Amino acid sequence: MKKLFFSMLGIGALLFSTACSDESIVQDVKGDQSVQFTVELTDGSDASRAISDGLSVDELYCEVYSVDNNGVAHYLPALDKDAVKMTETVYEGKKTMTAKVDFALVKGQNYKVVFWAQAEGAYTIAENENGKLTNITVATSESKANDESKDAFTAVEEITVSGPISKTITLRRPFAQVNFGTTQQDYEDALKAGIDFSAASKVITGKLASKIAVSHAATAYNALTETSVDDGTGVTFGWAEVKTMVENEVLNVGDVEYKYLATAYMLVPGGKAESNVTDLEMEIETGLNENITLKVPFAPVQRNYRTNVLGYLLTNTADFTVIVDPIYKNPDYNGAEFTTDTDIVLNGNTVFYEGTKPVKVSGNGTLVLTNNPIYAESGSAVTLAAGADVTIDINGEVKLTGAAGGDGIEVPATAKLKLTGDGNLVTIGNAGADTESGSGSGIGNAGKGAAVGTINITNLASLTAKGYGAHAFGIGGNAEGITISNTTIEYASGGFVQPEFKNDLSYGKIEPEGGAAIGLGYSAPEGAKVVLNGVTVKKADGGSKAAAIGGQYWADVDLTITNSTLLDIQGGNASAGIGGSRVGETDKQTVKILIDNSTVVAKGGQFGAGIGSGYDTHCNGQDYKGVNDIQIKGNSVITATGGQYAAGIGTGYHVAHLTGSIESTVKVTATAGASREKYTIAQEIGYGVVDKTREFSGDNANITFTVGGTVISAPIDATSQTTVKTTEE
Repeated sequence: MKKLFFSMLGIGALLFSTACSDESIVQDVKGDQSVQFTVELTDGSDASRAISDGLSVDELYCEVYSVDNNGVAHYLPALDKDAVKMTETVYEGKKTMTAKVDFALVKGQNYKVVFWAQAEGAYTIAENENGKLTNITVATSESKANDESKDAFTAVEEITVSGPISKTITLRRPFAQVNFGTTQQDYEDALKAGIDFSAASKVITGKLASKIAVSHAATAYNALTETSVDDGTGVTFGWAEVKTMVENEVLNVGDVEYKYLATAYMLVPGGKAESNVTDLEMEIETGLNENITLKVPFAPVQRNYRTNVLGYLLTNTADFTVIVDPIYKNPDYNGAEFTTDTDIVLNGNTVFYEGTKPVKVSGNGTLVLTNNPIYAESGSAVTLAAGADVTIDINGEVKLTGAAGGDGIEVPATAKLKLTGDGNLVTIGNAGADTESGSGSGIGNAGKGAAVGTINITNLASLTAKGYGAHAFGIGGNAEGITISNTTIEYASGGFVQPEFKNDLSYGKIEPEGGAAIGLGYSAPEGAKVVLNGVTVKKADGGSKAAAIGGQYWADVDLTITNSTLLDIQGGNASAGIGGSRVGETDKQTVKILIDNSTVVAKGGQFGAGIGSGYDTHCNGQDYKGVNDIQIKGNSVITATGGQYAAGIGTGYHVAHLTGSIESTVKVTATAGASREKYTIAQEIGYGVVDKTREFSGDNANITFTVGGTVISAPIDATSQTTVKTTEE
């Protein structure tokens, strides 16, 4: 998994807000409904770990508050559950602590239930008329470093009693964990250089000890409001033995193991989603005349995350890196608010989500997905809200499958998606089924005519994107723009992969309407472009009536391909492999293609060019003033095969408008589709079959397309040896 690296420079001070609990009104409530909670602690740690695994926590406190119609919470002291014993169990193969509590509550009433779990006696839970858990002292002048008993977990559950309730509640840390760790090599080098930890004497003779000073930490916590009581002050976690080093405990960060030098749990001031910066100072005994002191200014801290100061801390205290990463494998907060478990509001920071439920993301920031198989039962696997600006960072194997009518990743109008990461992403729409009634793109927006925002895919190691159903795209749709760079696409496809006519063998009018593997829909906004730079596409199939890379039927196409390798590109019926599809009756369709320094192997579907235009089903003749401009430059290597009646590079059947050029530096192998008697012979480079009396007349008969600076020949009449005979539309 990727971590967040923070520079030590340029991190400004953050503002804090003080949260004050409302004045409580104590009520004597007689309950008539059974409410039971099973409480568990889990951070996703391996059961073998001895530090920060939550297993030191052994008692649970619960308070109940009734919530009036104004949203004010009123403390009900008669329902308190104090110091409930927690027991060690195994949850999903990992050790955790659990407990059960039950209450009798009033039907129809709204409540908040507050949970706090800690090691016995770890923190002061003092009597308070507003609730004991509204002012928990978490730091004093007696606080010590390296104290695993100071771990704690909390949660607030809101319920409306409509009948008996039984729920499982997962508690999470309210603290940021601060760790200092050095490499094994550094530790061994320090011993060789004369450091004698066995001579340490601050705590226990012969035992290593350390302390941590924090410039800005809160000292009390309100578990009801999930905020700090105070705005933060300097807290020193005093001298204590570094037991974990003595016991050979390691701090795992990524694939690297570090020796613990010091650790502490600190409360970040503010609300539950607050992040902050603080000055850190760690001092460790050496057994020499002077101890080692390491100062880290403006270190980032985040609740439910750990801040690790790592490097060669003993022999070179100027060489360190600060890394913030999640304590849990399923963290809840990192500059984000979770309205529900799967409704994420980004606040400019990064959220690590490793769940398997579909998620909706709004705001701006980064969502990190790691080894997530998300199968939606309804809607899309990942949905961006309108106006969202989201980077999705892919790690490991991530598979996103939308339900019937849903997308793998839904990108509605005005949303901006950036995909990146070292992992392998597979996105599937419409539950993987081609249906006329349903539609789902791999990445786009489900439904006929639905607007799509901006899609930017960059530095993504591996991508497979498959759309299924009517108007479904692998990547794209009626998008504001599509940019793909430095990415490998294993496979992409649109809905109803079908390079030939199956239902209407003459002209394909009644074939299903799919979408491009990568491209634009017919309602894409004016000026929308598709740009591929440094991209490898191993295989792409256009859906029915759609190009593989380019446009769906009737769509304009503005396509730029540079420094890329596109292999096994197959257009859908009536469509080019790369370029356009069917031409609308009255549209003045635009197809603009620029290929520079790229290797391309493309084949048109029935009636479509390998690279160029699709099929003009209406034979628009002189009235058609569309654009079909193809520019191929640089050291490109092109292999293009036209579909039936279509050019290898140029136009599809019944399209006679062509401009552009192929430079002399380009290596081309082009093959035309079959010709048709009474019309013309399809050209390898140039025109597909045209009717000289209709399409190839007037301005359209003015040939300008050049290959190596030479204007191509005019199409010539077909001979009687053509065996394919159909009835003209």
